[in-house]
Amino acid sequence: MMKRSLLLTLLVAVAIVAAAGSSSAQPKQGDLVMCELGFTAGGGLFYKTWPSGAVGTFGPKLTMATVKVKHGNSYVLASGGSSGNIYRFDKNGVQFTLTTLTTRCDAIGVDQEYDAHILADYGGNQLWRLSGSSATMWATLPTTYGPCNALCRDGNTGDWIVGTFNGTSSRLLRVSRTTKSVSAWTTLTTGIYGVDWIPQTGEFVVAMSGRVSFVRSNGSIRSTTSVASAVFNSVTVDHKTGRVFAGTNNGYVYEWTHTGSYVRRVLVRSGANISGIDIWDDQNLSIALYGSGSSTYARAQLKFADSPSRSYYVALSTAPYPGINLGASGWVNLKPDSLFFVTVGGGLPYFTSGFSGILGSTGTAYARWGMPYTPVRVYVTAVAVNPAKPGGIDVGNVEVVDAW
Repeated sequence: MMKRSLLLTLLVAVAIVAAAGSSSAQPKQGDLVMCELGFTAGGGLFYKTWPSGAVGTFGPKLTMATVKVKHGNSYVLASGGSSGNIYRFDKNGVQFTLTTLTTRCDAIGVDQEYDAHILADYGGNQLWRLSGSSATMWATLPTTYGPCNALCRDGNTGDWIVGTFNGTSSRLLRVSRTTKSVSAWTTLTTGIYGVDWIPQTGEFVVAMSGRVSFVRSNGSIRSTTSVASAVFNSVTVDHKTGRVFAGTNNGYVYEWTHTGSYVRRVLVRSGANISGIDIWDDQNLSIALYGSGSSTYARAQLKFADSPSRSYYVALSTAPYPGINLGASGWVNLKPDSLFFVTVGGGLPYFTSGFSGILGSTGTAYARWGMPYTPVRVYVTAVAVNPAKPGGIDVGNVEVVDAW
């Protein structure tokens, strides 16, 4: 009997240790989340605490073309490359196939709505809107520009920026959020494989074959880092820190500052074709619009998973930059203008509600404000007070809100 009791105690202890190990073997806020196109170096999803943390994996071994963290940070989306499958993975690696497109999906963008994403269809030159597990065709692009290889949301306007390559020239296209009209606003010299918006400057970073360029909002190139031996297949910007990361076809990730200054490169997984890259838990704030005309209002959903039951504050501004650099805490990407000072923490009680309070047990809360009855954009972000974070502040992403 004693031996059986000791054996049971040992099994329970092993189970506790295993559970603790399983919990720690998960991506956490600020980690880079990547995927591989093919199985040269293992395939599937993997993650790394930057710059010196060990590489961890989660989810089944699948070939994937791109990965994107969802608003609220509850899961990531990934596309299955040529299969057309769109997968959902939680941080435990549990996989669910949401939908299947008719052709390959090479890029995923986060829409402002709580659960909505825009998918770039490589073969059909279409943008699809995914809400939950339902995908509907949102816009069709001219085939003369070539397949859609890259996609991001323009945080200045809410429009969509699409990177294309037709074999001879590459373009960044602007697709209007309201009219769906398409315009080519800059031409680059080599294939575009990734694009993202930089909230600290309002500019864009573009990943290409052999180079990464920082592009101003007028389409001119401000700076370029050239690496002849690498194809940059993916790029992402950390809203909180302003750091820029680009993954290559040979397993390296390169880092820049938000101004385009090169910092370093790190070999993440030797031989891996890093086709997608994003930041875990960087989408703390998302938006939904309700009503119409003078009765239109916006509601922000907050999800600070690392800061449950902590105080939070929300603010609006007429511009996302120049923002407020809090040093170790990161950036509050709102211009400190008059709208900022009268709304921060709920300074306009008849215009705003829920702009300060205590986050729920899972780090969630909601804030609401009325949208002006004129065609004007506002920008919103939030922070949580958390002594465990660098500088004691857990900063959120910035979102543009435009009801027109």
